[in-house]
Amino acid sequence: MTRGKGARVKQLEAQRRAFETSHVRRSELPGVLLAVFQIVQEEAGTPAFQRIAGRMVRAKAAQVAALARGRT
Repeated sequence: MTRGKGARVKQLEAQRRAFETSHVRRSELPGVLLAVFQIVQEEAGTPAFQRIAGRMVRAKAAQVAALARGRT
């Protein structure tokens, strides 16, 4: 590997590591959402939790319906 290529690979690896430390893995999302929902329910109460969860479910359902119709 040439010196320029090696430096570029190192730079890209550093960017990848920085991205991974600042973002949640897709496989961890259910756990993160559950934790957020629990905090919202404890702090804001059940009605606020139900409103927020309902909005998220409706938004996801609309997204799935749009994909099923062939639109994104």
